[in-house]
Amino acid sequence: MGSTTAGDAHHAEAVSLALHRYLDLGGERDAFALGAFLTHGLRLVELGSVGIEHRAAVTATKHLFILWNAWLDDVVDTRRDADLAERLLEVPYRRPDPSGLDPARKAWLDACSDGWALVDRRVRALPRYRELASSLAFDVRQFLMSLRYSLMIAERPEALCPLEHETCAGHNMNIVVFATMDLMASPGFDIAELPWVRTAAHHAQAMGRLSNDLCTWRGEAKDRDFANSLFAHAVAEGVVHPRDLGPEGVHTSELIRRIEDGGIEERVMERRAHHRGAMLDVALKARTVDVAAWVAGLDGLHVLYGQSRAAVDQKRRPA
Repeated sequence: MGSTTAGDAHHAEAVSLALHRYLDLGGERDAFALGAFLTHGLRLVELGSVGIEHRAAVTATKHLFILWNAWLDDVVDTRRDADLAERLLEVPYRRPDPSGLDPARKAWLDACSDGWALVDRRVRALPRYRELASSLAFDVRQFLMSLRYSLMIAERPEALCPLEHETCAGHNMNIVVFATMDLMASPGFDIAELPWVRTAAHHAQAMGRLSNDLCTWRGEAKDRDFANSLFAHAVAEGVVHPRDLGPEGVHTSELIRRIEDGGIEERVMERRAHHRGAMLDVALKARTVDVAAWVAGLDGLHVLYGQSRAAVDQKRRPA
């Protein structure tokens, strides 16, 4: 028990140090969202197959991956610094060239590089890393592709369409990446069930993405950040014209009104229900991973996002 407690403290310390470095360098995200809120969300969607002796390690590794994601997201979605973003996207494959960067941007690049190195070391220590290394490498590339998609939409929001959004943007939720990490820490997982678990993971990722989108789209409308499925569906349904999302587009309040009146939130909930049903169908084929419990965890995540949205709405109300 003592060694387990010491190990848990070691993992928690690694996360705490990474979070403080992110905040100290001016990270855009809220400390609570990247701390206790995130820990709760990770536990909700963790696969039950993870060995109890590996849970603290794999949870901390996933937490560190999201902090690494935050380094990238801030540059892509908030600062929209395409030059720095291109360098950050090279981090898993080579040490990027810092030439031409001012001290603040170089410090950001260094921190992102260190964050990836830490995640990579920890993943390689998981017991089934070798079996699933190629899957994880592919999953990380898909995640990086989702950031390139966000860069493209930021430059050309008129390009939004639901099919491409669902194919590309969902990888920024990291649920497939995390499922692969969980399997690396699952001693009883039958590798022959990998097709079914990866199928479930992609549906899980779509569910998570849609739940997140329902929570965040109003704030993103105000930021003119349109890499959200509700805007894609609004365009496809004719509720919003592609030109409405451009620099000379409609006012934010009008955009929000059209989406609310056009039933787009209900349409997105229908898509989430579709993916939920598809996950439950897969549950009958995967015996060494409890997919039904995974669905229940995603339902809990949906509630958690709803509570987060309610808290944000409460803060915005005038006294």
